[in-house]
Amino acid sequence: MTMYDLVFEEDQSEFYNVLLSPANTLDAMNDSDAKENRVTFTCHLKRGGLHVQEEDTFELVQFVGYFRPNAEPLEADNFISSSSHFSSFSGEADSRLVFVGTGRLHVPLLIREMSVVDSAKSEFTSRHSLEWKFLFLDHRAPPIIGYLPFEVLGTSGYDYYHVDDLEKVVTCHEALMQKGEGTSCHYRFLTKGQQWIWLQTRFYITYHQWNSKPEFIVCTHHVVSYVDVMKQSQKAPEDVSELRSQDNSQDNVVTGHLSYRHQQSSQPTSQSGLASSPWSSKSSGMSGLFM
Repeated sequence: MTMYDLVFEEDQSEFYNVLLSPANTLDAMNDSDAKENRVTFTCHLKRGGLHVQEEDTFELVQFVGYFRPNAEPLEADNFISSSSHFSSFSGEADSRLVFVGTGRLHVPLLIREMSVVDSAKSEFTSRHSLEWKFLFLDHRAPPIIGYLPFEVLGTSGYDYYHVDDLEKVVTCHEALMQKGEGTSCHYRFLTKGQQWIWLQTRFYITYHQWNSKPEFIVCTHHVVSYVDVMKQSQKAPEDVSELRSQDNSQDNVVTGHLSYRHQQSSQPTSQSGLASSPWSSKSSGMSGLFM
């Protein structure tokens, strides 16, 4: 794979011209000031997705670097000449130079999420007070979240949750206080390395054996892959629409039942005091046959 396989098709010509014409930076070979020989350009690069079937997406990247002599020229490193589309334009002078630079996203992704975690180290337990402060953290937690038990004891679990997930987490905790047990939504937890991992928690409340008052909350945390989170987020709108359709069908049943009762109540009553119905005439006719 070459850089041309990653560069957006409309940017390939401009990208090639930068690599083809390092004339303005040849002074870099004479150990001159690096700032004077700096090359800056932007292009769109292909970004990988969660699935191979996904359409290609491109991110705008800004490159800053310089050209220098290639101390150990190798055929595999000469990606310009190896590309059949641009091989006829490459020159001998350019093949002796390599571009050294760094690329930076034009729109940086500030939130770093750990999407790959060892499945053998994907679960740990903790205990919390009713105010959701850490009371206990087992030995499996440090390799996952980075914190030792004494570093989190007494701190609130909400200090480690992502701000965009707080509303969902609060809803789950309110349901826990009402039912005594439950499973949380997917939420992000901030590790000691300032990275976010996705967790899902199964929790329940333990009660005092004598007075039956709630004591603390026991949590079993599972690390969730980013792929599962995306699948769940895509499934959520479908679940909501399904629930809405069920609610609408129930409303229709109730409305039909009420309208039928209204029709019964509005019909005139017979001398016996019973409301007449669609079946009354047939039943009277049948009774006349057996008289």
